[in-house]
Amino acid sequence: MSLRGILRATLFAVGACLLIAVVGFLVVGLRRPPTDPTLEPAFDPATAKPMARLERRPATSDRQAFFGDLHIHTALSADAFVFGVRAMPDDAYRFAKGASIAHGNGSEIRLSRPLDFAAVTDHSEFLGITRERGEGILVERSLRDRLQNDTKLELTWLYTRTMKELWDNIGMDVAPEHDEIRGAAWQTVIAAARSHYAPGAFTTFIAYEWTRSGPNGTHLHRNVIYGSDRAPDLPISAKNAPDARDLWNALDRQRASGMPVLAIPHNPNLSGGKTFAVRDMAGRPFDSDYVATRR
Repeated sequence: MSLRGILRATLFAVGACLLIAVVGFLVVGLRRPPTDPTLEPAFDPATAKPMARLERRPATSDRQAFFGDLHIHTALSADAFVFGVRAMPDDAYRFAKGASIAHGNGSEIRLSRPLDFAAVTDHSEFLGITRERGEGILVERSLRDRLQNDTKLELTWLYTRTMKELWDNIGMDVAPEHDEIRGAAWQTVIAAARSHYAPGAFTTFIAYEWTRSGPNGTHLHRNVIYGSDRAPDLPISAKNAPDARDLWNALDRQRASGMPVLAIPHNPNLSGGKTFAVRDMAGRPFDSDYVATRR
């Protein structure tokens, strides 16, 4: 066989393989995925399990281990809402206290045992705004509906569109009307923490997440936790306070006004080493003032 014939045969074989791969992809992709057992049972408010009866425990000088969660997102966070979460802060605390609630996919979820403490830490940036706008792919059709009825190809496309929607929300410009929406959402967070606080039985903390992201998607986030029922009118946003030192200075002013508060690094493993850097966010070497502020 001539060289030209060999090239033609090779190209034909490669083309045939590509065609088979494309057809196979479409055949598999256009199939509906098998029924996901984790979608059942569907949440039904009429049969939902109530919150556990939590007994007040007497104070003791002995050391005790308590179990809780200091990082919880609800529908007030842009990322959670975009991915189908519809639970609100009140739902999160009811869940922490043993009640069954609806997962974002519509199934019923419940803890095996209630927690001792919890804090809803929704992102302070655009708090409540995505939900207030009522926009999004999963507003048109629920996540449960899509998981039960869409093909694999449709679900892959859904994920791609959802990620774009999330990044569009993160890149949103700050508008004057946003503070009003954020303020109302923040009051919802505060009210839920206050109403679910049960001294000696279940502890809630007013809280939020300061969400400063670095280059290439690195995380420099902080969970901001208040130690009383006092809190500011608005949570501090990384859109307005992009440097960690801005956050710490603002928290110092809040402490001076009678609001005990601390900031806990979140996801330092995704910081690209920035959480443990030897320079500040502006690239300046640490000085004694910086170290004193961080301490």
